[in-house]
Order: sequence, then structure tokens, then C-alpha cells
Amino acid sequence: MKSTLTKTQYNYIIDCIIEEIAQKYTEENNVSVSKALSTIYSSTTYKKIIDTNTGLYLMSPMYIYERMKQESTTTRN
Repeated sequence: MKSTLTKTQYNYIIDCIIEEIAQKYTEENNVSVSKALSTIYSSTTYKKIIDTNTGLYLMSPMYIYERMKQESTTTRN
């Protein structure tokens, strides 16, 4: 039996993920929440989180955060 999320449930999941990622980013990089959110929302990883076809939103926030850090490292090099 296939379970489908409502838009409200999906948005809640995304909000929780972003909140945890932003908290971790601010702690590790000593930046404001505003800067952390700006970085997150402009990342390729964020685009993949909100794309339900990737399934990334089903992964743990820390897995997604590590993936975002890799993206950032790759982009800078």
C-alpha cells in the first residue's frame, strides 16, 4: 500500500530539515541564521530536497547537511 504525503505534511518535513541544517551550519561556520538560510536556499542540495522525485527529503538532516558541505567544497574548488 503506497503512502502519500499531503502538501502540509511534506512542507513540515522540509521545514524541519532546513531548521536542523541551518542550526548545524550556524554552529560550524559561526554565521547568522540569515546567512545560513541564504546558503541553504541557494544550494543545489536544496533544489534536490524540494524535488520529491529525488527522495532526498526522506534522508536524515545530517546526511543532507554533509551532502551540502560536499557541494560547497566542490563548488569552491
